[in-house]
Amino acid sequence: MDYKDFQLEHFLTDSFFISWVKKPDTASEHFWLNWLQNNPEKEELITEARMVILKTHYKYMHQPTEHDYLQVLEKIHQRKYSDHYRYTKPKINWYMLGAAAVLAILLAVTVILNPFEQATSIAEQKSEPQKIIRSVPNGKKLQFNLPDGSQVKINSGSTLWYMSDYNRLSRDVYLKGEAFFDVIPNPEMPFKVHVNNIVTKVLGTSFNVRAYEEDQDISISVAEGKVSVYNNENNKAVPEITPGNMAIYKAEIGSFEEKKVDIENIIAWKNNTIVLEKASCKEVFKKLEKWYGVKFIIEEDLGITGNFTGKFQNASLKDVLTGLDFSSQINFELKNDTVRCSKKELPMK
Repeated sequence: MDYKDFQLEHFLTDSFFISWVKKPDTASEHFWLNWLQNNPEKEELITEARMVILKTHYKYMHQPTEHDYLQVLEKIHQRKYSDHYRYTKPKINWYMLGAAAVLAILLAVTVILNPFEQATSIAEQKSEPQKIIRSVPNGKKLQFNLPDGSQVKINSGSTLWYMSDYNRLSRDVYLKGEAFFDVIPNPEMPFKVHVNNIVTKVLGTSFNVRAYEEDQDISISVAEGKVSVYNNENNKAVPEITPGNMAIYKAEIGSFEEKKVDIENIIAWKNNTIVLEKASCKEVFKKLEKWYGVKFIIEEDLGITGNFTGKFQNASLKDVLTGLDFSSQINFELKNDTVRCSKKELPMK
């Protein structure tokens, strides 16, 4: 189905969209993340539709009819005046019903089934911020703009979330995994990235944060501008990180380290480039698993030592495995989403 011409009321009654919002699975997540990437102008509309759906207790996927609209408005009218007046069936203006379609859809799936479940008003929805979550599975990446215009690119196997009132009183986002941020300046409202107790604070700049759960350390690398990083728990901080530098929070000892880095290699992932710098066999397989969404199965006696260095731009998994095959003693067998790794048999002398 082509959703490009959908308005709010259409998304609120589309069973596939509602299913993704309420109970996302691999297929729906893949479809909607790709659709949003191809239709960024619909992001605000999708966010609003998600908020409405998450605030609604859907009993079933119901497509309201004009008769349903009439029932809803009659119930509202009856509730409002029954304590003071004898109820009289109002004359309905069907043109006004069209203008009230969004409200009617929201009420039709709750009030019609159980009139006493109408606990959340439109005003309450606006006053209660909702969590907006962007999750990216292995093998995918996602680029989008935050409400203030700041651009974010999320790497594979990562999740970023923020509140729906972002950019009203604060600009805070929360990250698990890796993301690159290009922040719109706002001296009155700093931009903050939270990773557990570690907070990266900027006014306007571009930088990369890597914080996968399996990584022991959290790294912040600056491409342009300046950032400061601090630990909310023990108040340790790096007051200023400048371009070409990285701050690393060593979780094991609870302190920061700083070092110079090749920033182009650090952020190469956002341009679909894999960079291997003296990476162990284990590090290579872990990176490729995330990048391509596959699983590596390694024979117990593989025992490969040494490091890999290389760069692959816009390369398929097959191309990368071919390159690794030439420079290692490993045989790679790709089948569906699995890569089996075995040791090459050396020819007899």
